[in-house]
Amino acid sequence: MAQAGRDSFELVDLCAVSVPICSCFDREPLQPCETTSDLVGSIRSATLGLSSCLPGTAIRTSPGAGSMSSKTGLTLYTAGTPNGWKASILLEELGIPYRVHAIAMAKNEQKEPWFIKINPNGRIPAIVDHDEGDLPVFESGAIMIYLAEKHGKCLPTNTRSKAEVISWLMFQMGGLGPMQGQAAHFVRFAPEQIEYGIKRYTNETKRLYGVIEKALSDGRQWLAAGEYTIADIANFSWMYVHQMAGITLDDLPHVQAWMKRIEERPAVRRGIDVPEPFDKAAMQDPKKVQEAIDMVRKFTGTHKSEL
Repeated sequence: MAQAGRDSFELVDLCAVSVPICSCFDREPLQPCETTSDLVGSIRSATLGLSSCLPGTAIRTSPGAGSMSSKTGLTLYTAGTPNGWKASILLEELGIPYRVHAIAMAKNEQKEPWFIKINPNGRIPAIVDHDEGDLPVFESGAIMIYLAEKHGKCLPTNTRSKAEVISWLMFQMGGLGPMQGQAAHFVRFAPEQIEYGIKRYTNETKRLYGVIEKALSDGRQWLAAGEYTIADIANFSWMYVHQMAGITLDDLPHVQAWMKRIEERPAVRRGIDVPEPFDKAAMQDPKKVQEAIDMVRKFTGTHKSEL
């Protein structure tokens, strides 16, 4: 049965992704301890005829990182969405070991009492830092700042440079993410086509993409502080699935080049495959995209026949 009553913002993050292939974790360094499925996994398996085999909890050791005992290190609670990728890409860039717990969003696991103790808002991603007395940190931007500061990477310590990076991070948190998410909702997943909503959010998303294009047009390689930072990771994670919001990059050459630089980073490619492998090419198939859209509507209670 569909989970009726999910609010639009929760649906937005879930539906921002495309239709990547779901497969079991059968490659190192992930060693699944238990199996679960999340909404995206369910969509992928139903759409592509593949089994949904996602890790409930997996140990992921980044290249060069040491082992992690059961009472140390960090656990990432996540799903395959742009906000989830922000955390997993950064963790891969930092090269630290971490556990992955794939949240079963189709079962509303993120609303269960045990998870509400970690994130009172019941959203992914969230982390628990076991080295800091099982400290929970929630909200993707807060997670990025916390990890970057703690591990001394992807966030400058210089006051001026740090302020510049956080400004662009908040640009994504307060603008690009919410606007693009709502655009994806009205373009792809709303039970009926509402022209006002489509125009309102796609136009604003296009405007925000234009802000980034203009910033990059001065010759800079990265968004802020002259270096690759959490600002780049955060904005890239949402723009990576721009097609789902009906957005094109055709007139944004600087954005295209910037995204190519980021996507080519090995840590970014690994992070996008958390908690399950992502097949970007699948969203070029209109039939698969439509089947996935129908499945999302069914799971979230937004299908026309269920209203």
